[in-house]
Amino acid sequence: MTRDRLPFLLICLFLAGWAIPARGAYADDAAEIAQLKQQMVEMQKRLQALEEKQKKEVEEKAKAPQPVWAGFGKIKIGGLLQNWYSIDTRNPDTFRLRRMELNISGEITPRVSWRTMFDTAKVLGLNTTIAGGNVTSVSVNQASRVLQDMLISYKVGSALGIDVGQYKVPLSMEGLRSSSELLTVERAIFNTLPARRGRVGDVRDPGLQLRGTYPRAEFALGLFNDSGPRQNDVDDNDQKSFIGRFAYRPVAKDGQMLHLGVYGATGGTTPARVRRDRIGGEFAYHHGSHTLEAEFVEAKDGSSVIRSQGGYVVYAYALSKAWQGVARWETWDPDTDASGNREHDWLVGANYYLKGKNAKLQFNFVRKNIGSKAPDFLGKSRSLFLINLQTAW
Repeated sequence: MTRDRLPFLLICLFLAGWAIPARGAYADDAAEIAQLKQQMVEMQKRLQALEEKQKKEVEEKAKAPQPVWAGFGKIKIGGLLQNWYSIDTRNPDTFRLRRMELNISGEITPRVSWRTMFDTAKVLGLNTTIAGGNVTSVSVNQASRVLQDMLISYKVGSALGIDVGQYKVPLSMEGLRSSSELLTVERAIFNTLPARRGRVGDVRDPGLQLRGTYPRAEFALGLFNDSGPRQNDVDDNDQKSFIGRFAYRPVAKDGQMLHLGVYGATGGTTPARVRRDRIGGEFAYHHGSHTLEAEFVEAKDGSSVIRSQGGYVVYAYALSKAWQGVARWETWDPDTDASGNREHDWLVGANYYLKGKNAKLQFNFVRKNIGSKAPDFLGKSRSLFLINLQTAW
């Protein structure tokens, strides 16, 4: 028994003794003494349980992520590292350093915050101009530079905020999702296309947006240089893109979550006012071990407008706390006025969560069925086996 417990137990002993009916100065009733001892034992157990609870709370608090303090305000550092291995029936099998994202954010005041993110695994790309069969100019593709996000946010109220800078445009549920939280190794077709050939989500552009987050709904409405091709670059024309998204969750209880959303973008690009429009719908349902998600989108690009459309359906089932099975079917038509150019893919795989999204291993088998007249950027029909090992913090 520690010394700090002794005064407390003596007080308890005094009160317990006072509560016993007096039987004389030297009462020695055996039953009453036994009862008193039992009360003391129970009190000691309660004190011990309280001490263990307090010790556990202190240990958990020590393990929790702590902010890094800066010269002014607070700074938080996060990141994502993804290593891939791919087996491709048409291309060499290879290891790939897919992502090395470093995310740094901070708070200046309770209303003013900032965030920047770099992906140091990105490969620098080039833009080339060809005339008469010859390359006439070469320039760096600014979107291939390592800078991803750079923005300042202002909190208008408890639910509203304004973002100014470069970040993901509010298009596509899957496109806005962090790469660390994807159910599959790679995103859907329409979120991996070239920016000017039907790409919808997972693209960044400089601009300004108003966003709101509520218990059952969220929205974003913004004005951007473009809807993707202007990442890390200035605009070369006066045309801007208006982009918006609205999502509603009518059911969010008893382990269930229903999500319905719509999004769209309209605007021109280049001095010739080349059209770039997007419209889409999103659906998600989660109940216990089951997850079902789907999106359908349509894109319009070019001066002589090329209309493309497609979507995906993905289903995931949690086999245990660590293992999750996943299947996806998707389709994409790069030009609805042409034939023989569609792509239909199906995927089966498994996710192994060593520590949630913070340490995850993914296995995907993908069969790509691509029309003989499909554009070169879609490639040819082939099979792929993809493995992703990631850590996120």
